[in-house]
Amino acid sequence: METTRPEKFPIRSLIFGVLLTVLIVGGLAQFSHTLLEDSQRTKRLVQESTVLVERIRYLDEVLTMSANMAVMSGESAWKARYDEASDNYDVAFSKIRKNAPAELVEQLMITFAYDDLSSMESAAFKLVEQKQSQRARDLLASDAYAMSKCTYQAGIDQFFADFRRYLNAIEEEQNQALFRADLIGLAGLVLVLLSWIIMSKTLVRYHRINKTFQEGLEEQVRSRTMELQESMDRIKLLLESVGEGIWGVDLDGKITFANPQASTLLGCSSEQMIGVHAHDQFHDRHVNGTPYPVTACWWHKSLSEGGVYHIEDEVLWRQDGTCLDVEYRSTPVYRGGALVGAVVSFSDISERKRVQQERDKAMDVISGSIQYASRIQRSVLPDISLMERTFSDYLVHWDPRDLVGGDMYWCDQWGEGILLILGDCTGHGVPGAFMTLIVVGALGQAKGDVSEGDIAALILRMHQLIQITLGQDSETGESDDGIELGICYIPLDRKQMLYTGARFDLFMVENGVVTEIKGNKKGIGYRGVSKMQMYDTHTVPLLSTAAYYMTTDGLIDQIGGTCRRAFGKNRFKELLLSMRELSMAEQKERIRQALLAYQGGENRRDDVSIIGFKIGDVSCDSSGVA
Repeated sequence: METTRPEKFPIRSLIFGVLLTVLIVGGLAQFSHTLLEDSQRTKRLVQESTVLVERIRYLDEVLTMSANMAVMSGESAWKARYDEASDNYDVAFSKIRKNAPAELVEQLMITFAYDDLSSMESAAFKLVEQKQSQRARDLLASDAYAMSKCTYQAGIDQFFADFRRYLNAIEEEQNQALFRADLIGLAGLVLVLLSWIIMSKTLVRYHRINKTFQEGLEEQVRSRTMELQESMDRIKLLLESVGEGIWGVDLDGKITFANPQASTLLGCSSEQMIGVHAHDQFHDRHVNGTPYPVTACWWHKSLSEGGVYHIEDEVLWRQDGTCLDVEYRSTPVYRGGALVGAVVSFSDISERKRVQQERDKAMDVISGSIQYASRIQRSVLPDISLMERTFSDYLVHWDPRDLVGGDMYWCDQWGEGILLILGDCTGHGVPGAFMTLIVVGALGQAKGDVSEGDIAALILRMHQLIQITLGQDSETGESDDGIELGICYIPLDRKQMLYTGARFDLFMVENGVVTEIKGNKKGIGYRGVSKMQMYDTHTVPLLSTAAYYMTTDGLIDQIGGTCRRAFGKNRFKELLLSMRELSMAEQKERIRQALLAYQGGENRRDDVSIIGFKIGDVSCDSSGVA
């Protein structure tokens, strides 16, 4: 059963939501605090500026009235009041110039006539002090003073009007800023609300998914528990039904469980086996009674070294004291990466050993028979002394695939010449060896039936005798065996030799050239070959500088090399050319090495036989003695 994957607690989302809330609330608080301070500063500026404007207007009236009264009455008290008002006026005007924008102040100073008024009024005060009151009154009543007064009044009124508009603009801007702050605050609160709504949904989803996962996990645990129980039941059934004895041992070597077959094989119940030391109880001595140390016990090596061991022939001791021949396998058991014990499975091999002993006895008999057959086969092969007397150098490489084989060679005097034969019978091993005996018998009879030196007639007669011997001279029958062979006949004069081949070729190496003299394409003795099959005879010159070779197909057909192909005739010819300067004994070793190297890891396919010889300058009498 598949379950939804558990979802991790959204700690990052929660942290993000909290941080976002803190940032928004903190930002709004800081922004509101800044706006509040700006608003309060603006209010204070408006209030202070309004008071200053009213005070300047008041002081301006006081100055005008004090100047007029001082000139008209000539009393010094009005002059003192004028000076006091003038000082207060300068202070108030200085403050309001600080609060007003620079461009308004600059414009005011261009049109301001206060200094002119102040100069005229100061001049009037001096005239009064000089007792020229009428002139002082005339100065204040002059058109110049009136013009300066109008200019001053127009400038100050314009300044106050512009300053009021400036204050109104500041208040309007502050109101708009407060409105924007309200909108930003509202947006921030909405954003915080949305983030917490999303966070709430995330938490709800987290709880829902994890609840679903928990329910699925509980169901999976129940399902797995049932599967494990079923698996344990199957394992128990398997342990009870297998033919091998099985027990488990802990790290102390004590048995923790044993199946019924183990109890049956060892003659004690499972209850009696549980808790006992397996080696001390069932494996403490060898079959000859000598002690078997626990340190040498292979299943204890599984416990100490953690290795898997397969022991093919040991004994366990039954409860009644008899021994049981067993084959066992010891496998370490790990839990959580730690070695906790081992499982030992063993089977009774008593019957197998009995069969093996009987088989070994039979194999000894068969092997002895084959060894004896090998001696018999070798005994019918010719004595090499005639070859030593006949050829200046020669090699015979006769290598059956098994102890006996289907290849045969023959060298004997026939009339006034030497008869040299190499043949490859059907099959190899024992069947092939039987065929060689049949061929040797047919050869002996055929030599007496045909004229000496007529090797074509000799092959034909051998063919007929083999067919008759094997019952292959009719169209019906199961067997179809025979031989492929080459026959060389060397006359007394040694000038040339006769060669006839039945699916067999002769190779002549001379002056760096390999010449192949091909035989007929029919073997002898086979059911499908005509009883009167004719075989061609070739006349081959015998040169003192030449070497002559015949080979069975064991070498030619041997599979090997990197491409797993047959050795082949071309490679054989190249081999002959490469060793033409060597002695025949050295050539024999070279052929053997070349075969092994090419064969590599491949199996031998057939018997391998090769004959090579050189005539040289040897002459021979009619007895064949060199």
